[in-house]
Amino acid sequence: MSNPFYPALIQKLSQGLQRTGLQSLLFNITKGSNIEEQLSALRRYNVDAVIVISATMLSGATLHWA
Repeated sequence: MSNPFYPALIQKLSQGLQRTGLQSLLFNITKGSNIEEQLSALRRYNVDAVIVISATMLSGATLHWA
């Protein structure tokens, strides 16, 4: 969240979702955290979609949502 681009992007994304009747759930994964673990935790929330905004390149295997 230290990148000044992220808050503005998240605000626009949230506003767009709300206009369509959807809500956003933000997970801020801090540097050094286990990304795979955090993405797995999202499954508990039964979300319809996941949008990943990352300054770090993630592998396709990491992002696979099975």
